[in-house]
Amino acid sequence: MDRAFRILTIYNRLLQNKSVNKQSLTLELDTSPRTIQRDIDDIRNFLYESKSWISTPKEITYDYKSESYKLEQDKHENMYFMYDILTALYLITPKLSHHFYQYLKLLIIKHHSDHRTTLLKYLEHFEIDKNQTSISPTSLVVRAMNENKYLQYNQKLLLPLSMYYQMYAFHLVYRMDDELYIDDINQMNLSLSEKPVDTQEKSNVQTYITFEIAKDVWLKMHRYYQIHVIEKYDAHYLIVTFKMTRIEAIQLCFMYRSNIRIISPPDLKEQVIDELLLLQTTYLKQQVQKWT
Repeated sequence: MDRAFRILTIYNRLLQNKSVNKQSLTLELDTSPRTIQRDIDDIRNFLYESKSWISTPKEITYDYKSESYKLEQDKHENMYFMYDILTALYLITPKLSHHFYQYLKLLIIKHHSDHRTTLLKYLEHFEIDKNQTSISPTSLVVRAMNENKYLQYNQKLLLPLSMYYQMYAFHLVYRMDDELYIDDINQMNLSLSEKPVDTQEKSNVQTYITFEIAKDVWLKMHRYYQIHVIEKYDAHYLIVTFKMTRIEAIQLCFMYRSNIRIISPPDLKEQVIDELLLLQTTYLKQQVQKWT
């Protein structure tokens, strides 16, 4: 048996939090106990020497009761990681497909056996949608954007530009028939197209928009948009130029209200003012305006 294959096999099992029994491996890999012990020692040395750069330095420990080796784990830390994942997921997607629910259940049983009961109890908070397909519209959109592909919608091709979460739903910013739209992803019947997107075409849809923005709002939103220029002029405010779609810029103004304003381009600033006047008219007349 090739030494590299043996070492990778042992290390892979240790990383998966599995026990490595020397006698079992001797039979499985058709080698001697001494060879297996030497391989484990080599892995030990590697972990020790790579302490300075490895992300989570751990040690290989020996359990005399089971006569097996394991990679030292902070079980409580891992449990809290899983709680973080489940909580974040529950806050944005409290209803899961049966397939996704079973995947999470398997993940807990396989990798969090010491806290299985409490984690599975928390998992029961989720609602299971048995009619939901295994591939969610959100994952379809993310895949299309990641692989630079078009999406098919109502027998037309749409260009996905960005995605954001607002008002308990994921929204897609996209271009179709030379128009820009924002829609709830779960209300769209989408399929993946094999047609590749020209990245230059996507870039041409976006424009440079300059904002005056409160620093706390900047900290919340800056990672989601392409930054062009940052100009600090106050302890609490920034002037920032992003590259984004015009429709996203208008949404940001209504989302963060008095904490953000558009400086340029002038025509977009006028468009926001028109939207504000329309909102004011709605309340002054006590009548909802006709959708256009």
